[in-house]
Amino acid sequence: MEQKLDERTRRVEKHNCLVKRIYLFERDVAVLRNDVESLEKKEASHD
Repeated sequence: MEQKLDERTRRVEKHNCLVKRIYLFERDVAVLRNDVESLEKKEASHD
């Protein structure tokens, strides 16, 4: 029983870590998209 609980705990911790990494990744992608849009606007205004 204790072994099953330990295994379940490890799996939950692994899942939580993945969720956090995905959240951080999505945040970084949003920043990059914003940067790209800003660069595209600057480029368009110079044409």
